[in-house]
Amino acid sequence: MKSGQPVHRAAVMLGLAWTVSVAWTSAPAAAPATMTAVGQVTQPADPPEQFKRTCIKCHTSDRVVQGRRFRNQWEELIEQMIARGAVVADEDYDVVIGYLVGEFGRVNVNSASAAELAEVLHLPPADADAIVAARKAAGKFADFEALIAAPGVPVDALKARRDAMVF
Repeated sequence: MKSGQPVHRAAVMLGLAWTVSVAWTSAPAAAPATMTAVGQVTQPADPPEQFKRTCIKCHTSDRVVQGRRFRNQWEELIEQMIARGAVVADEDYDVVIGYLVGEFGRVNVNSASAAELAEVLHLPPADADAIVAARKAAGKFADFEALIAAPGVPVDALKARRDAMVF
């Protein structure tokens, strides 16, 4: 640009949009680690091929998983991507959702089923059942401290996934 020429806002915005879109579609990055409330770093599992095939075509993996979401929010996001032209094979849909919920899901400890708790918190069914039983016996948990004080709950496992829980 020659000195003295006005900068057109539209041209600047177009250049910025192009730069951002190139960054979003560059080579896949590793999924981000998360920090738990007790300072433990957890690494997500390696993404399955169905996730790579479906999501990484258009986005880097860290762009896809930039925040925890409830299952229904992940499902809505995938539906939005499909509406925008993403192609998700029927046989890949459940695998992609399962990966996103299992590694980057969020769960309400006071209303989730044992199966939902097990999926998001990476618990064996017996431990998830113990949480539901404690909730039924004593009522809703006020916070994380109340949850880990309940008898029979897997304290260490819950600490490792603390950032996935809401109350």
